[in-house]
Amino acid sequence: DGTYVRVNGHLQTFQSKRQLNAFSVRLVTNFDEVTCHYLECIHFHLQNSKVQSKANEGSVLASQAPDSSFGTPVRGASNGHHPASTNDFSMQYNADGLKSFDKLVLNYLQQPSN
Repeated sequence: DGTYVRVNGHLQTFQSKRQLNAFSVRLVTNFDEVTCHYLECIHFHLQNSKVQSKANEGSVLASQAPDSSFGTPVRGASNGHHPASTNDFSMQYNADGLKSFDKLVLNYLQQPSN
């Protein structure tokens, strides 16, 4: 619906399944926050691309690679470290105690990626 939200949490992969632990979900009230997010995505994409190209040349040790947990996952895309999966979440969550806006966010996150 054209509404932006900030979700703080951890995205983890275990046995090729992704799990999202969201600590907070809030509305974005200042569009500068969205712009800053896009700039961060570009920065980390370029940083990861540079590390990958150097790794292909054999000049970078794996311990020097940046932590990929800072990257922002894109639905249905790969960030170069984890392959895209058909569904980012392996289980459905009970949303009975959530507010209506939180339910919208949860429903969006549970959509299959196509």
